[in-house]
Amino acid sequence: MKSYTDRGKTKLEHAWEIQREYDLVPFAEVEDELVAWIADQAQALRRPLSDQMRSMTDCAQVAFQ
Repeated sequence: MKSYTDRGKTKLEHAWEIQREYDLVPFAEVEDELVAWIADQAQALRRPLSDQMRSMTDCAQVAFQ
């Protein structure tokens, strides 16, 4: 039996199979979206807690009107 590393494409074929099975996309296709999401999360953490709580309260009031 050949070793896993003896055939160059074996690991690529396994990666492609996993990508198909789990509907994964290449990182390059979603990198910009991920970077934007991380930046938004970081910005939200910089807001004072009182502002964050006010936003949550505003959302709750709108949701239950």
